[in-house]
Amino acid sequence: MFPHTRLLTAAAIAAAALTLSACSPDGGSEEEFHQLLVENGFPGEELRITPPDSQGFWWATYDVNEDCQLQFKWNGEDPVMLYGAQTAGYLQEAPEETYVKDFGADDVQRACEGKF
Repeated sequence: MFPHTRLLTAAAIAAAALTLSACSPDGGSEEEFHQLLVENGFPGEELRITPPDSQGFWWATYDVNEDCQLQFKWNGEDPVMLYGAQTAGYLQEAPEETYVKDFGADDVQRACEGKF
């Protein structure tokens, strides 16, 4: 086997392992993330979810109104966290470990005002 072939084979194996780990059942799923947000009172049809990033976090956005968008992150295991609120073009980050469990309509409005 040529040295270049070994390198390419190792790179292909590493890429496959990363792909499988990102899609593993241990990291949750889009459907599970969606369900967790809906169970916490967010309207399912207004959620946009993206696949896990390089750190394994799933991301979701919820357009509260035309001036406010909430952003959530989830690692596939722990409770869903509110990452922050995007208002007037600026992101106001929520304090660490701001979970969406039992998040009500008043909490959504306060988050849009930057009050977590």
